[in-house]
Amino acid sequence: MRILTRSLLCLTLGIVLMGAGCQNPNGGGVQDFGTITGRLLDARTGAPLSVSGVYISVGATVVSLVDSQGGFTIPHVPIGKQTVTVNAIGYETYSFQVNVVKNQNSDAGYIKLTSTLAQ
Repeated sequence: MRILTRSLLCLTLGIVLMGAGCQNPNGGGVQDFGTITGRLLDARTGAPLSVSGVYISVGATVVSLVDSQGGFTIPHVPIGKQTVTVNAIGYETYSFQVNVVKNQNSDAGYIKLTSTLAQ
């Protein structure tokens, strides 16, 4: 009985020690995500931008859908401080930072874009 107990203890300890040095083969571990929303407006008129040719990006995630009120949603954004870049035809490129919180919506508010067209 004593030999069996020692063998089981050694086996359990060996398994625990082997597992302690294992690393995730998929990279840095589990990533947490949130969502960013906002609304695009023309800086001069205050009108919502619902034009085609709008691209909003956070890293490799790009969204090109803006609703009739200029609203957008960027899903599945890694948590932490993220830089959002807005490119819209006829407007200056605009970048800003948003702090993304796990499993929550981070509202960027109203983003006012300056037209590149002659006034």
